[in-house]
Amino acid sequence: MKVLSFFKVLSLASALLASACFALASEATRPEQPNFLLILADDLGWQDVKAYDLLETDVVNGFGGTNVFETPYMDQLATEGVLFTNAYSPAPTCAPSRVAIFSGKHPGRTDVTHVAGGKAPKAGSVHASGITPHYRSSLKAEEISLAEMLHAAGYFTGVFGKWHMSPDGHHGTFPLPTDQGFDVAYNGRGVQNGMDRTTGFATSDASDPYQLDVNGMATDPVTQKALAFLANAASETDPFFCYYSTWLVHGPWHMRTERLLQKYAERMGYAYPLTGTEIFAEGQKNPYYAAMVESLDYYINQLITYLEDTDDPRWPGHKLIENTYVVLTSDNGGMEVGDPNGQVTDNFPLDKGKIWIKEGGTRVPFILRGPGIASNTVSDAVINGLDLYPTFLALAGLSIPNERLDGSDLSDLWLNGPQDAQRILDASGMVRDSMFWHFPHSGRVATTMLKDGWKLYKNYDHLWNGAAAQQYSLYQLYDANGDAVDMGEMTDLIAAQATVANTMIPELEAWIDAVDARPMYYNPKRGTLPLTDQSLTILSTAHDDTVAWVAWNTDRAKVKYLDLLYTKSATADGNEEWFKVAVPFTHDQGWAEVEIPDGAQSFLFTLVDENGFFVSSVDLTGHAGYDSELVPLFNWLPENIATLTDAGTVFPSGDVLFSNSTNGAEVAIRDNAETGQVILEDSFSTNTLTKDGALNQDSTGWHANSSGGWTVGTGNGWLYNSQADNGSSSDGAVAQIVDLSGLGLTDESQLHVEFNFVSWDGVNDSDDIYVHLWGLVDESASGTASIAHLGAQNGNMWATAVENGFSVTNLADGSLMTVNGDASAASAAIQLLNQDTGSSLLADAIHVRSTIDLSSYSVDALAGYDYFVIGFTRNPGAGDNKFALYDVAVSVTPESDTSILGQTFTVTDPVRLSGLSMQASQNRTIGSSDSAELYLWIGRYEGGAPSDEAFRTQVYEKIDMRDIALTAGHYYTIDFEDSVLLPGTYAFQLKWKEPAIGNDSYWARANGAGEYTGGDLIHRIISAGSLIGLPFAQAEDAGNDLVFALHGSVDHFGGWAAEHALDRIPKTLFLDRLGSAVTKDSLSYNGNSSWTVTEAGLSNTNATNSTVGEGAVARCIDLTGLADSNDAQLTLSFDYTTADAGEILYVHLWGCVDLDPAQNSAILNTGAQNGAAWVSVATDVMDVYNLGKPNGVFSGSRGIASDAAAILTGSTGAQTYSATFDLSTFTTAPDVVSDYDYLVLGFAREVGGASSPAVTITNVRVSIQGGETIHEFPTVQAAVDSMSGDPDGDRRSNLFEYALGGDPNEKHDIGVLPDMATAVDGIDFVYQRRRDAATLGIRYEIETTANLTLPDSWGVVSLEEDDVAIVDAEFETVTHRLDATGKQSEFIRLNIDVL
Repeated sequence: MKVLSFFKVLSLASALLASACFALASEATRPEQPNFLLILADDLGWQDVKAYDLLETDVVNGFGGTNVFETPYMDQLATEGVLFTNAYSPAPTCAPSRVAIFSGKHPGRTDVTHVAGGKAPKAGSVHASGITPHYRSSLKAEEISLAEMLHAAGYFTGVFGKWHMSPDGHHGTFPLPTDQGFDVAYNGRGVQNGMDRTTGFATSDASDPYQLDVNGMATDPVTQKALAFLANAASETDPFFCYYSTWLVHGPWHMRTERLLQKYAERMGYAYPLTGTEIFAEGQKNPYYAAMVESLDYYINQLITYLEDTDDPRWPGHKLIENTYVVLTSDNGGMEVGDPNGQVTDNFPLDKGKIWIKEGGTRVPFILRGPGIASNTVSDAVINGLDLYPTFLALAGLSIPNERLDGSDLSDLWLNGPQDAQRILDASGMVRDSMFWHFPHSGRVATTMLKDGWKLYKNYDHLWNGAAAQQYSLYQLYDANGDAVDMGEMTDLIAAQATVANTMIPELEAWIDAVDARPMYYNPKRGTLPLTDQSLTILSTAHDDTVAWVAWNTDRAKVKYLDLLYTKSATADGNEEWFKVAVPFTHDQGWAEVEIPDGAQSFLFTLVDENGFFVSSVDLTGHAGYDSELVPLFNWLPENIATLTDAGTVFPSGDVLFSNSTNGAEVAIRDNAETGQVILEDSFSTNTLTKDGALNQDSTGWHANSSGGWTVGTGNGWLYNSQADNGSSSDGAVAQIVDLSGLGLTDESQLHVEFNFVSWDGVNDSDDIYVHLWGLVDESASGTASIAHLGAQNGNMWATAVENGFSVTNLADGSLMTVNGDASAASAAIQLLNQDTGSSLLADAIHVRSTIDLSSYSVDALAGYDYFVIGFTRNPGAGDNKFALYDVAVSVTPESDTSILGQTFTVTDPVRLSGLSMQASQNRTIGSSDSAELYLWIGRYEGGAPSDEAFRTQVYEKIDMRDIALTAGHYYTIDFEDSVLLPGTYAFQLKWKEPAIGNDSYWARANGAGEYTGGDLIHRIISAGSLIGLPFAQAEDAGNDLVFALHGSVDHFGGWAAEHALDRIPKTLFLDRLGSAVTKDSLSYNGNSSWTVTEAGLSNTNATNSTVGEGAVARCIDLTGLADSNDAQLTLSFDYTTADAGEILYVHLWGCVDLDPAQNSAILNTGAQNGAAWVSVATDVMDVYNLGKPNGVFSGSRGIASDAAAILTGSTGAQTYSATFDLSTFTTAPDVVSDYDYLVLGFAREVGGASSPAVTITNVRVSIQGGETIHEFPTVQAAVDSMSGDPDGDRRSNLFEYALGGDPNEKHDIGVLPDMATAVDGIDFVYQRRRDAATLGIRYEIETTANLTLPDSWGVVSLEEDDVAIVDAEFETVTHRLDATGKQSEFIRLNIDVL
C-alpha cells in the first residue's frame, strides 16, 4: 500500500485513534469496516435514468413518462435500495464537483468553481462586462482527500476513469490519484475514446480493444480495470474503496455497440444507418446519447454482478455485495446542448443543464444500496455530493473532522430513516435547512441558496442586462407540503415575496463572506457600467528578491480584494497554472506588501474594489495565450559572477562585435539621460571671459585674475591656461556665478557637472586641476560684494563672500565655509584631475562627469540657494604645463533612488557574446559596502518590453565592485558566461544592487547611432521598503550613447544549431497554429477547425453541408509597412483542387483601414458557412471595403457569399486561378493599395455531393501593380529548412534530431535514441524528451504492434509515465512500462510529430 506523507499521517492520527467498532447489531460477525463502491457518472441527467421518470404523464405538454432510455440495471439497483429525488451535485460542472466530493469542501471554499482553471483573471475584450475571478484548476496537494482518510484506515483504494482534479483538466499531472490516497489508478477513457460515430463500431475481432462480448456489447477497458481491482480486493483481507469514475455519458457522443445505436435510431424514427447529424433533435431524441446511457447501465451491472457473485474473504459464507455500500450519482446535471449546438438530452421539467447553476445543471440521480439500507424506497430528502465524505467516514467507523467539512453525515438518514430529512444535521448539530451553489462563470452567473423549497439567486450579471434586471431572483420550487410549484424556475417572485427574500438574502450574503466565495468581477474599461468612474487604479508595483509591493489610489472606491497571482510553470510544460495569495492590506494606507512564494516564476497583483471592479498590474485584456507571455518573469538576484578587468587606456578592439567607439575618444556632450534643467552651458564659441579679478552677484560669464593665464580660444572653443609659473597668482582661478532666483527650481536635488579637459607637456602628470562648487545664500543687503578671491593659487579658490554677508556651502560635502576661507582650499574641491592626457584636443580629451547629491545636506535642494558658483584652479607642476577645458555643462534633476544605464544593439546574424567593455569617465574609488554590486543584464528588448519569452534573458550576472578604483579614461571589460544571441533587437543594462546616486555617471558617453529606448527597467529590484520613485530606465537621445564594446564572435550555424536547432524548422509550424479568429496580428491563416494548414498549403475534407463545418479560412496581410505609391492594381493567384464538380469555392478579398490601432478585435467570422465569410470587426475599429466589388461596396450583410471576389465551381482536379483587381475606379473607397492598412484574403466552401469531398489550396500569391509580392503561401523555403529536411544527410529529419537532442547539421550527432529494458512485470521503454515539448507543440507517442507484416496494425498506446528524470535544462528521460503478460512478441516504436 502507498505510504502517506508524514504530515498527512499526523493529521489523520486523531481520526484513526477515534475510530470505533462499527457493526450492525443483528450481525455481530460482519466485518467492522464495510466496502464502498462509488459510481460517479459523467454528465448523467436527472431524467436520464428510467427510474426517475416518476412524474405523471401529461400527454399535451409532454410532462413526465416520456423517457425512452432503457436502464434496467440502474432501475433494479433502485428497487434494492433508496432512490433520492432531491439529490444535488456540488457544482454544475465536472472538476469542481469532483474536488468537492473528495475534499469535503464546497467549491466556493476550495476555489475550484469550474473546469480548466488556474488562469489569471482577465476581460475577454474592452467591451466585455464581466470578468471571471481566479479559480484553481486542481485539488490542493495539502487537502486530505476522502481516499487518503480511508487509505490511512486500512482501505485498499482504486480509481478508474476520469480524474479531473489536475491542472487544466489534464489527467496525468500533479496531483495524481496516487498523490491523494489511491493505491491503484487508471485514467483511460475506455469506450469514450474518440471515434467516427458512423463507422467506428466494435467488432468480434480478438485484436479489437473494444471486442464485442458474449452479449454483443463493446468491452469497456475502464470497467475491466475496475473489475480487476475488485478481483484483487477479493483476495485481500482489507476493506476496499472503489471509485468507478466512468467517462460515460460525457461527449463526444458516439456509440461503439452498433446494435444499441440501431435500436434507438429505430425507436426514435431515424433511418439507419445514421448520418451523424441526428444529435440536433430536441428532447430526449438523441440516439447516440440514448445508447450511451444504456451502455453505462450495462457496465454498472457488470460491477454489481461481480459483487453479488464473489465471496467476501473477510466474511466467509457471504458475498461482497452484502458488506458493500454502492452509491450511484453524477458529477452534474445532464448536458442539454452539446457540440456543435446539438441537443444531447432533456432535463425537463428542470430548466437548463450542465454549465448552468439552475436546477437542470445541479440536480442529479442518486441511488443507494448497501447493508442496513431499506429497499424499494423513494426519498425526497435534500442531499448533496458533499455529504459523501463525512458519511463514508462514519460508516467506516472513523471520526469526522467537521471543522473542515461542508457536508453532513447521512449515515443516520441512510440506516434509520431515509425519508426523514430531520436526520440530516449540520456540523453544529442542527437540522440542515439550506444548501448553496456558487458559479461566477458562463451560464447563470450567480450564487444561489436553496431553503425550504425556495431558491434564491444573487445575480452578478444584473449590471448589464437592462433596467429590468435584478440583483436577486427568487423561485418557489415546492410548497410547504413538498408538492411541486415551479421546478422549472420560470416565475421570479423577488418582488411578490419580499418577506421570504429579506429573510434569505442576509443568510446568502453571510455564507458568501464566510466561505470567501469570489463573485464575478466587473470590467472598468467598459465605461457604460455604473460606478465605473469610482474604480481604482494600481499606481505602481515593484519587488526585491523576496517581497513584492503594490500601491493604489485611495480617493475612490475602497479595496475589497487584493491578491498576488503567481505561477511556477510559466509556459514551461504547457500546463501553466496560476495560484492566488490573498494580500493583507489597509485601504487608506495606499500600499501593501507580500512575500513572493517559493518557486514563483511570474506574478502580478489583482485588485477588486467594493463595487466589484477589477484591475490588474499587468493588463491581460483580450489575451488568449499563456498569461506569462505578458506577465514579466520574476527576476531574482543573479547567481553567476562576472569579472571586471582594467584594460588600460587603449580601446579593447579584440573580438569586437558592436561598439560606439572606434578610436577610444568621445566627443563632449551633455548627458541628457540624467539632465533635467540646465543652469549653465558653455561651448566657448564666443569670448565669455572677463579678466577683472572680481566675481560678484551680478557678474556674467567667466571671470579670472587680470594677470592670470586664463584665456578663451573662440576659434577653438576652449578655456585655456598655459602658464608655467608655480605658486603664484598667475595660475589663479577662473569661475562663474549663476543667479538661481529666476530659474523656477523646486525640489531638484542632483547636480550634474560635465566637461572635457586636456592636459599636456607636464612632467609625471604634475599639472593638477581642481573643480570647486558652492551654493550661496544671501543673508545681507550688501549689494555686489566680492564673492570669490580669483587670485587664489595652488588649487585654492577662497570664498570672500563669507566675509560679505553670504552663507556659502561647499557642495562637495555640504559643509559651511569659514571666514578665513580654509574650507575653500584645494582640499575642498569636488574633484582633482592630475592626468597628462596628450595634446590632441579631440583624440586625447577625457570627458568628466560628476553628480552631486544634495539630499542629505542641510539645504537639500538647489532651490534653497540664491546663487551657484563653479570654479577651476590649477597647481602647475614642473615643465611648460598646458591645460584646456571645453564644453562645460551644469544641470539639475529631482532626487532619484536608482542608477540605471544601458544601450540597445541589433543582432543580424547569430553571435556568441563573451564580454562588455566600457570607459570610465572619472576617477572614483567605490566603497566596501555590500551594496557595491553591479548587475549586468543582456536580453531581448524591443520598445521597452521583451518580445520573446523563450529568449528573454540571455545574460544576468553580478560584478563585485567593492574597493574597485576606476581611473578616468581607462577601459574596463566585464567578462561573463558566453551566450548565443539569435537575430533581433537587444539591450544591455547595468544597475547597482541598491540605489547609488550618481554611480551611473562613472561611465563615459559618445556620439553614436544607437538609441536607448527607455521604458521600465526589465529587472526591477529595489531596496526593501521603498515605494517611491520605482526604478525606470532613463530615456536618452540618439547622440548620447555610452562608450562601449561588446565582445564575442559570429556564431556560424554549426554551433548555433546545437543550441537552437528549432530555428531550422519553419516558424509557421510552431507559431502559426490554426485558430478561429483572424485579427490584425494573426500570424497565419486562421479558420474553422475543419481547415488545416500544412507546409504544403490549405486543405478541408469536411463532408458536412450547410453547417459551419465547411467554414472559412483567412489571412490578414499587414500593409502598414508598404511604401506610399499610386499602384492601384492587385493580382491574386493560387492553385486549387476539388474532388467534386458540385464543390463551390468562394474567394473573398477585403481592404481594411485602421480606425483604432489600439484595438485588435476579430476581423472575420471564420465559422461562416455556404460560401460566406462575414465581417465581424466593429465599425468603430476598422473601415472594411470589398475589393472584389465595384467601389468596394458590400451587398447586404458584409461578407455574405455573393460578396465573394471570385466564385469557382463546376470543375474537378487541379486548377489555377489568377485575376487582377483594379481599385482605380473606386470613388468612396481608397483607390490605391498603399492607402489600406490591411488586406484580408479568405476562402469559404459550399460542399458538393461527393462522398469524399475535399479542397486544397496551394501556391497563393498576392502582388501589386509593380510586381512586388506582398503575400506568398506557403513561403518558399529550402528543403533542408523544413521539418522533414535532412541537411546533414543522415536520414534523420530536423524534427527527429531536434526532439531527441541531436544536431541537424552534424551527420554523426542524431541525438539519444530510445531504448528498452526488461523488467519483472513488463518492458521498460525509455526515450529522451524535450522539457518544453508541450509548449512547442511537439508530441511523442508510443505505438505498438504484434505483427510487423501488417502496416496498419500500429496503434497508439496510452501509458502512464513510470519515471521522469531531468537530464539538463533542455531534456528529460521518460520511462514507460509496457505490460508483457501473455504476449509472445511486441514491437514498439516512438512517433514524433507536431500538433
